[in-house]
Amino acid sequence: MIELSLEQGLLLVCGLAFPVVGVLARQSWLRQKEHLESVQGELVSVQGELERLQKSNAVLNQNVAGLGKHLKVMTARLAEAEQRTVLTPADEASFQQAARLVSLGATARDLVENCGMGRAEAELLVSMRRRNSAA
Repeated sequence: MIELSLEQGLLLVCGLAFPVVGVLARQSWLRQKEHLESVQGELVSVQGELERLQKSNAVLNQNVAGLGKHLKVMTARLAEAEQRTVLTPADEASFQQAARLVSLGATARDLVENCGMGRAEAELLVSMRRRNSAA
């Protein structure tokens, strides 16, 4: 057997240990590199999904803005329609007949009984005709 000094023994042990440690370190480095590449691939995938969602959100925002404008227009049109008095030809003829009767001296009660008008409408018509006659 060969006798070695303490220093020689340590050098021999280190000489054998360093390659083993080097191999283990390389394997660990390769695993870390693979893990990093995997995480980078996932990051690219998540970034793609984020871009798709951002585009979808932009389209949704445009649609909501368009619906808001449309709703505003429809609300204005509804308000205009509510303010307009729409008379059918039959209503118009009934109103003209009631106006003639008032000009001949009919009372609100006469209009209610003969023209089928509501009491408030008849009184309003009589009141308006009297004012026009007085002026």
